[in-house]
Amino acid sequence: MIITRKTTYALRALRHLAAHGGELTLTSSIAKQEGIPQRFLEGILRELARHGVLSVKRGRGGGYSLRSSPEELSIARVIDVVDGHASQFACLDPISPQRCQECPGPSACAAQVVLHQMGIASQRVLQNMTLADLLVPQLEASNQ
Repeated sequence: MIITRKTTYALRALRHLAAHGGELTLTSSIAKQEGIPQRFLEGILRELARHGVLSVKRGRGGGYSLRSSPEELSIARVIDVVDGHASQFACLDPISPQRCQECPGPSACAAQVVLHQMGIASQRVLQNMTLADLLVPQLEASNQ
């Protein structure tokens, strides 16, 4: 998985929503407080809502809120929704793998074995890490 700017913005927006409990929050408020371009954020939030990560209420008094608790939302799910199932290594991309120029092929590439194991390990970390884990540093900083 690749952590893109889009994913970074999504995680910041979701952390913001989680920190505000279940209250509806306007896109403009999130954009301003998190320093995210509003138009870009609007697309990200729509995508997250379309995939069931967020609830949205339109009109006066509307906004976005988390559909589930922060403890139930894995970072891997957010990345999959926002950026798809891209591999962090070009040669291991499930959709369009690209071999290195000097690559002898998957069966003879020692680096690919290492990269594959790194990918599995990082995927496991992202599956086990939740949005709630992103709130902890924020809570610790506010208590100091």
